[in-house]
Amino acid sequence: MQKKNILFISIFLFSTTSFTKEKSIPIEIVADKLVAQEKKGASVYTGNIKITQDKLKIKGDKASIEHPNNKIKQIVIIGKPATFINFIEEDNTWVKGHANKITYNSAKKTILFEENATIAQGESNSISGSKILYDSIKQTLQARGNKQRQEQIKVIFSGEEQP
Repeated sequence: MQKKNILFISIFLFSTTSFTKEKSIPIEIVADKLVAQEKKGASVYTGNIKITQDKLKIKGDKASIEHPNNKIKQIVIIGKPATFINFIEEDNTWVKGHANKITYNSAKKTILFEENATIAQGESNSISGSKILYDSIKQTLQARGNKQRQEQIKVIFSGEEQP
């Protein structure tokens, strides 16, 4: 049962990084303001950020994107909270989540959810904590609470067999 649970979490977290595996699908960013430094390879979007690629949608208050040589290196989305939603074709289900800060690192193939982090698949499977880190190369998940605030992680499984 433990392996199945980790696999479930791995599958839905990996799906949130679809903007790296679908290079042919354009990424659309909508915001109130943009400050771009092309020589530095950095852009900062502020105000009502909406990042969309196919069925992946991320919203936040600020997005900082490192893109040296026009290749995405890192994306940091900040919000109160920043939110995302993505559809997983294989499971025919939606993955939704939020965190005050979401960081995607394309070189490391990691996605880090910090502060007030929750990720849920469907209505009955979720994980929440102060930090949730998924490494798609190692296919590992790390979650932790906040000792200072006496917060622990929380994982909920539906208990149903999934095909």
